[in-house]
Amino acid sequence: MLKVRFSGRRETEVAADLAALLTKYGHSQVDFTVVGSGPNGANPHHEAGERTIAEGDTVVLDRVARRVITDAGYGEYFIHRVGHGIGLTTHEPPYRGEGETQELVPGMCFSIEPGIYLPGRFGVRIEDIVTVTEDGGRRFNNTPHELRTVN
Repeated sequence: MLKVRFSGRRETEVAADLAALLTKYGHSQVDFTVVGSGPNGANPHHEAGERTIAEGDTVVLDRVARRVITDAGYGEYFIHRVGHGIGLTTHEPPYRGEGETQELVPGMCFSIEPGIYLPGRFGVRIEDIVTVTEDGGRRFNNTPHELRTVN
């Protein structure tokens, strides 16, 4: 999106570009895009409209898109839980995974650590430590997630 021109275009046009890029880069479904420019950016769930984006406008972008990994045949290899609570001990409830029903409330801290393990090839797990806030969540660590090669 950093290469897409915003100024002089309607929010709906930029939203269409965002959806097209998500599809181009492997998402099978785009559920919604948010493009809120200028005063429309004050609404976190603004549906892209006919407002023309002016040069210097702040533009809020959000999207929900799905990439169905199981279509690639990898679903059975996601064998690690999504995460677990962190408090007095290293691993404690609530465990984040299928079937967990405990409601998350502000102040709770837990790991988010999805992992995929391909037998005989390799495994990858990315772990973040997060806390629940009144407005959603906050990540404590800021390490990058991109793949890096080391010697």
